[in-house]
Amino acid sequence: MKKNTLFGLVTTAIMVLGSSSTYAGEKAADKMNVKVFGEARAFLEATNKSNTDSEIKSTDSKLGVKFNGKANDNLSVFGELSANIDVNGDGADDLTTRFGYVGVGTPFGNISIGKQMSIMETYVDKADIFYNGGNLGVQKQGFYQKNSLKYTNNIGPFSVGALGVFTDDAADKTIDSFQLGAGIDGAGLIPNIGVAYARNEITDINHYGIGADKKIGKLLLAGSLSMKDAATDVIGYELATGFDLTKALTLKAGWSDTDAANDDGTITGGGEFKIGNQAVAFSTVDYDINGSDYTIRTGLSIQF
Repeated sequence: MKKNTLFGLVTTAIMVLGSSSTYAGEKAADKMNVKVFGEARAFLEATNKSNTDSEIKSTDSKLGVKFNGKANDNLSVFGELSANIDVNGDGADDLTTRFGYVGVGTPFGNISIGKQMSIMETYVDKADIFYNGGNLGVQKQGFYQKNSLKYTNNIGPFSVGALGVFTDDAADKTIDSFQLGAGIDGAGLIPNIGVAYARNEITDINHYGIGADKKIGKLLLAGSLSMKDAATDVIGYELATGFDLTKALTLKAGWSDTDAANDDGTITGGGEFKIGNQAVAFSTVDYDINGSDYTIRTGLSIQF
């Protein structure tokens, strides 16, 4: 199917869904909800690796705006424009795009285009629970998916998602890569479970994954099993847990590993202390079993 044919079908579907009610016109702008959000994060990074100095970083700060509004009885619109900010960068990449997408909500799900979050992040990467640490074993496509068309839908406890990447390049592929995912929110002691499949048509690489997490009282349990199907296959394993010692203090621990050569895994530990509703002081330690070295990051995150 050609790109213009696919986009034509999507556009036609949106027009049909919206035709049964009157478009709100200027009133839609009046009802648009706009939220400015951001995070300022900085931390001290220290390690016992040779010839490596301690360093203060702020690589995970961000700033953006999200917006949504109802167009008519059947359609809503939404989107996001945001940026990643590295205050202490090298001058070339201090400000980079994070997400930039627009979308339409319909009775049959949401459709959006632009630079968006990977499907595999939602359904597989469940053990990503640390500030600046852990999460070193999962096999997946990238967190950011630019030039993408995305579909998501929730039906009761079930959710589904699909994403395709479209670029005009020398490989001459209509869809350069795609991802499919499905999940269920567990009840009682049953965990939340997600599965996903992704394929890159350009590199001929497949990814498979399953993830699960569950909060039981003060205890959080999470994990994933994933695989990169390439010339040399790589299987990734991740487990993570957290325990709310008090309302403010949470202790966390995790383990990640792959079956790749010279990878014996990483053990991660840490603690987080909430300061009010919008600030968290954190400390995370990654211990590389293969290299017998550690990296500790201690800092503060303020969100708004």
